[in-house]
Amino acid sequence: MAKKHRGQFKKTSDQQQQYKAFIANPSSALEGTIQSTNEMLKGSNEYKDYDNGPIQSNDPIKKTPIRYQIWDWLKKNIIPTIIGTIVVAIGTAVITHAIKIAVINQRIEYLEIQIQTIYSDNVTKEYLSAQLENIKLELSNGFALSEKDFEWRIKNIEQWIESMDKPSQ
Repeated sequence: MAKKHRGQFKKTSDQQQQYKAFIANPSSALEGTIQSTNEMLKGSNEYKDYDNGPIQSNDPIKKTPIRYQIWDWLKKNIIPTIIGTIVVAIGTAVITHAIKIAVINQRIEYLEIQIQTIYSDNVTKEYLSAQLENIKLELSNGFALSEKDFEWRIKNIEQWIESMDKPSQ
């Protein structure tokens, strides 16, 4: 037969009677089973009416360094930060591309005016007009040429026009 595990402390006969009374009448207060009152609350009446405002400390409060504040903010907002960075990068690239295309269009309009001032009996006038129309067509259709290709082709046309304007010596 196995021994029953009993507690380390033996109860006095008074404690056993109080426990039996508590079990028999559970509406009695919990203090009926405790031999002594709560020792922690003794003497607390002297501090009951003591309220001298907020507690102040002599230790200065150290401000959190900015790198930790930034790191905490990034940990909380890492996904929106990444998405925002990608959107800003794409938006910047699109705006830059649109500005470059607008500059190219402006240069094409200026070249059209210069080509019209060339004498009509010159064969290169028709050739330059055809090249300029080809560039405008590729630009409007959105071919995969980069802005540098368009710049290079426009620069060639400008050099042709400049060489025609100079009188031959």
